[in-house]
Amino acid sequence: MLKKLTQNQLKIGLGLAFVLFLVNGQNDSTAARSKRPVTNNNATPIALAASTTPTSNGVTGCATAQRQVQLPADAVLNLRSYANGPVINTLAPGATVTAQRRDGAWLEVTTGAGQSGWAFSQYLGCR
Repeated sequence: MLKKLTQNQLKIGLGLAFVLFLVNGQNDSTAARSKRPVTNNNATPIALAASTTPTSNGVTGCATAQRQVQLPADAVLNLRSYANGPVINTLAPGATVTAQRRDGAWLEVTTGAGQSGWAFSQYLGCR
């Protein structure tokens, strides 16, 4: 009986740890706090890739390195100094950036004004 109870407690503990990992992994700070935050409450994901052709700079998913911010009109995308780092600027919906490289779910991008930073790739669609 004790062995079965311990196994069940272990399963429950691992399940809770996994749920907490998933919840903490969903970083809602991607959207600026001054505007409506963008959250993914199991919403339909934005289609990001028109093709799986790698670009010349190694960023895959789009035919070119050009990406466009895909958010509702009342939201912004944070541009960060490094992946999930401090916010250095925001990107408006429809803004075009050039992807430089990928780090997991983050893309290093350069704006039209020449500013470089990192943005969460879920909100950057192919242009």
